[in-house]
Amino acid sequence: MSLQVKLRQDMVAAMKSGDTDTRDLIRVAAGEFGREMNNGIELSDDRVLEILKKMKQDATDLGNLGEVEILDRYLPQMFSETQIKLVINKIIQDNGYSGMQDMGKVMSEIKSPSIDGKIASKITRELLTQ
Repeated sequence: MSLQVKLRQDMVAAMKSGDTDTRDLIRVAAGEFGREMNNGIELSDDRVLEILKKMKQDATDLGNLGEVEILDRYLPQMFSETQIKLVINKIIQDNGYSGMQDMGKVMSEIKSPSIDGKIASKITRELLTQ
């Protein structure tokens, strides 16, 4: 089942249960999806996740923790800094990367949507300059 379908099902469930916060937030997300849909074709799960991540960042910036909690239900669990460091260290070791000239190569190999790019960039920079 696609993430878009799951969100629609959850919106119906939220309407039935009277959970207006979830209902309203999913409606906003659906509006965002609608702007990008072409001829009614659903978006890929990757694109839906990108939109939800952006919505979460906006909610975090505004200090709306209720929205953040709801959005977290649909987003993959993010890696901790320690986990990111282990992944990056393995990439560096496996490929013999050794300096800042290899930063782009390291970053291009980080493929997990569970890794925050800003944190990964900071850690990569630290590891390559040691």
